[in-house]
Amino acid sequence: MRHGWMLVGLVGCGFGEAANPAGDGGREVPVLISGDGYAPSRIEASSGEALVLAFQRLDEQNCGGEIVFPSTGRSVPVPVGETVRVPVTAPAQGSLAFTCGMAMYEGALVVSGG
Repeated sequence: MRHGWMLVGLVGCGFGEAANPAGDGGREVPVLISGDGYAPSRIEASSGEALVLAFQRLDEQNCGGEIVFPSTGRSVPVPVGETVRVPVTAPAQGSLAFTCGMAMYEGALVVSGG
């Protein structure tokens, strides 16, 4: 699978309000994957906002080796110790979900009102 594809209206997880600028790809939001799931498990975004979700799997002791975007059927592998950057665009409204390959971990990119 390629890591550089664009999803329109993706739901994801991020590091809450602490995000870094990502240049042309939009705001970069780090997302840690551990035995506790995604941290954080909810990212707020503005309608149509460009983001880069930067997933990092901390160890092998979790089912986070794959990120799945159920609404699109897309999946992205996340090797242990690597950061996988996924560019996304927030939907016009609502949210979209992503999960681990076994659907045990859940996260969401949620469009904030305003």
